[in-house]
Amino acid sequence: MARFWKCGIVVAAVTLVFVGTSSAAPIYYNVGAAGGLGTVPDANTLSSVFNQLTLFADTTTTQYDTVGPAGFSVGDKFSDKGNAVITNGIPIGDTEGVGSPAAEITIAWDVLTGTTTAITPITTGPLTGGQNTIINYDSGAIFHFFHQEPANCLFGAIGAGDNTGCGDGTPVLDVMVTGGSGNNTFGPTGQFVTGSSNLQGKVVSALPGFWFFAGADGLAGTADDVDFALLVGLGINVTALVDQNTNNVATIPCPNPACAPAPPGFGPPLFAIQSDHDGSLVFAAAVPEPATLLLLGAGLLSVAGIRHLRRRHTC
Repeated sequence: MARFWKCGIVVAAVTLVFVGTSSAAPIYYNVGAAGGLGTVPDANTLSSVFNQLTLFADTTTTQYDTVGPAGFSVGDKFSDKGNAVITNGIPIGDTEGVGSPAAEITIAWDVLTGTTTAITPITTGPLTGGQNTIINYDSGAIFHFFHQEPANCLFGAIGAGDNTGCGDGTPVLDVMVTGGSGNNTFGPTGQFVTGSSNLQGKVVSALPGFWFFAGADGLAGTADDVDFALLVGLGINVTALVDQNTNNVATIPCPNPACAPAPPGFGPPLFAIQSDHDGSLVFAAAVPEPATLLLLGAGLLSVAGIRHLRRRHTC
């Protein structure tokens, strides 16, 4: 009976880690963890605490003719690649040199795919003859975050094809896309009018000591702050949400060097859309209380001990 009681204590300790309040913000980062000096002169390499980060993105999306009828239709797939930079934080504060005009936290991705799920003709108003489209994003693409000091990411003309240096630097975060959606409106001559999208993701790796959820005091660098890397290592889901609005668009018929080769089963490329975007990024997690983290640590140590004892006994 004593053996079962001890096992129950271990299970309770491990389960407690998932009891906590959902925290959509605030966050901060420590560029010193990536070898950065930050703003000079400055007392430390910690940013201010932000509720959200703002970003600028430059992308190229290739649309494929996946299903019939010939031409752009519901069910057709697309593939997107691009780069982004963190431009600032909200509320405005100390970015440790990361924000505009120096873009020291950069983001790079390839093969973000999705499907056109609806195309609705516009039949009234000044955009009659145009169409609204709705897209859904597939899961699985990885957004890679880097810290570079000094900044080395350069954007050329609209679209991702001539961006340079945006994948350089120290890797500080990987976010895997878990879903998302978007919509775009086009006028009667095919001209882009407006568009927006959102992406959901989960953090799959983080540089220890770089990203933190601030504690209840709302200050950076205090005892109750929680490292993203710790949460990910404990199996706690840290989510990311990107909202963006499309600014400028250029459409290029394929074949063209801007058109990406089709992934298997996507069909021939129809056209490429080069565009730039302004957006925001927030993180959230069910952040455990400090006492809960201590219980988890004790539970993991107990698990290690039980694994050792199981060589001789069955719990």
